[in-house]
Amino acid sequence: MHSKNNCTVHPRPFRTIYSIVCVIVSVLLVIIFSSCSNSRIITSWSNRTGIDRAANKIIVLALLPQVEAGLAEPLEKHLSADLNDLGYNAVSAFRLYGPLAFCPGNDSAIFRQLEEKDITVLLTIALLDKKNVERFVPGHYINPVNFMDYVGPKYALLYEPAHIVTIVNYLWETRLYNVSSGKLLYYSQTTSVSPGSIKGMAHEYGRAITKNMIKKKTITMVIPCEE
Repeated sequence: MHSKNNCTVHPRPFRTIYSIVCVIVSVLLVIIFSSCSNSRIITSWSNRTGIDRAANKIIVLALLPQVEAGLAEPLEKHLSADLNDLGYNAVSAFRLYGPLAFCPGNDSAIFRQLEEKDITVLLTIALLDKKNVERFVPGHYINPVNFMDYVGPKYALLYEPAHIVTIVNYLWETRLYNVSSGKLLYYSQTTSVSPGSIKGMAHEYGRAITKNMIKKKTITMVIPCEE
């Protein structure tokens, strides 16, 4: 007699390969989030309440002074993208509402607007301080690209004269809230030093924050794999 059970069962080799792929993805994420960065966490706190990927929608909102408004979109974009890469449902406030949609200090209005969009978790970015620091760089020789540059007449051109450079120090504050209760879930302060570009700084800031949130067990690194 033929069996009436028509269910398809994946062979064991398929499951083994799928598990290996999941492990490889997790290892690559660890490598990415362990890379060096010009953004550094100086203090952080978490209530150790993990965010459920399936049940929560996160919005990343930069509340910056008008003179620094150009930083808002890239900061939100990179941090929300980093969270999306980890399997979370995150969106930039700039993308969802456009610029100047929220006024700093009016917390009740902000939470009310978010609940209307079914946002359950709010992640805010604030600029606490920005300083320009001048530093003296002594004159020095630059390593020649090849041997002929080293022994030839071009060697004199490889000398970098002494000069003054301006280093920009940013101090960021990051907060994570439960929208319905207003409860603080995570807090950190981060320094960013002399970004080569706004995009580069936003990228490094996002990696520093997500890496610290993983360390504080606010979010998780490993993406669950379905059986």
